[in-house]
Amino acid sequence: MSAGLAQNLAGDRGHWSGHWGQPRLAGLARTAERFPAAISEELSEALGRPIHLGELQRFGLTGLRFGETILPPTADDFTWARVEATDISLNPLDLLLRRTFRPNLLLIHPEVAIKQRFDRTWLLNPPDSSVENEGKIRTEIGSIRVRNADIIVGPVLRQAIVQAPPGFSSAQLIVLENVNQSVRFHGERNHLVSINLGGRLKNGTFRLRGTGDIETGKTNLTLYGRKLWIDTINLGSRSRLRPLH
Repeated sequence: MSAGLAQNLAGDRGHWSGHWGQPRLAGLARTAERFPAAISEELSEALGRPIHLGELQRFGLTGLRFGETILPPTADDFTWARVEATDISLNPLDLLLRRTFRPNLLLIHPEVAIKQRFDRTWLLNPPDSSVENEGKIRTEIGSIRVRNADIIVGPVLRQAIVQAPPGFSSAQLIVLENVNQSVRFHGERNHLVSINLGGRLKNGTFRLRGTGDIETGKTNLTLYGRKLWIDTINLGSRSRLRPLH
């Protein structure tokens, strides 16, 4: 964890003590302004991709709420997301006793676009979930939950990011609605994952449950479906899970 974020989480004693007044309110305002950038940087490192939190809307001892959050596409991963609001809950004792910043993320009503790569594969890069710098506070993702998401799975547009190669063909567009997801991290190195995901696909419903290992990329998933047509879950020519290096 960066020194700036650690200081923000601990707070400035001069601003958090004494009577309410203009100096204290000014100190709180400055702290609130620093939170989105500082925590965005920390989460980006732990998740392995950029995330830009919106303005701080609510602050408490055990949690924070940020406004509209963006996960932009990168040169290697065309997937992006726009989130209406992000709640981050934490246990202060983790900071005090374990020197660990262990946030639990709740993404509220995200719009997600999962894009196929130009080599006709689907890339899933699971988050690192744990980042530790010697002598500093450890960052360790506790869980990621998604509430009421709309997810579009399909081709990357030809004009997006880079030019598609000649003859490029993609899987058909898949729209998942009312998706709720829970991903929890555990294990000695925070490398084990428990997954629970469900939602609607056209006139049917689906639920995906299972476990995974971030270090090896191995997964054990079970898909339950009701009124799902086979052609609606065609993912194209190939699918691939890429483990972290």
